[in-house]
Amino acid sequence: MKTTNQPAARTAVQLLDAVAAQRKHPDAFEIPTRKNRHATNAGDTVRIGFIHANQTERMWVRITSRHGDTLHGNLRNVPFLLTEHLIHGQEITFRDKNILDIQGIGK
Repeated sequence: MKTTNQPAARTAVQLLDAVAAQRKHPDAFEIPTRKNRHATNAGDTVRIGFIHANQTERMWVRITSRHGDTLHGNLRNVPFLLTEHLIHGQEITFRDKNILDIQGIGK
């Protein structure tokens, strides 16, 4: 039997819409500017929010490619809360609107 390093329940995890969260709570929720989010490219590391049930975990993703507003990257953290759904190195597909922070640039 062949096994993979991918967790079985990957699809159960949703990505946080950072733009919507910032609009809802503008004084408490800061994100990078649209210009900075759109300027990210392969090699940059960004923070993404992952949601499952009542748990949210923010983790770093290293971007491997960008195609317009769609980005692909690999999870750089070892999950603490979502260990049954995400693993270090897992490929993640996300959009500019999911970026909470940009390593080295900030907000």
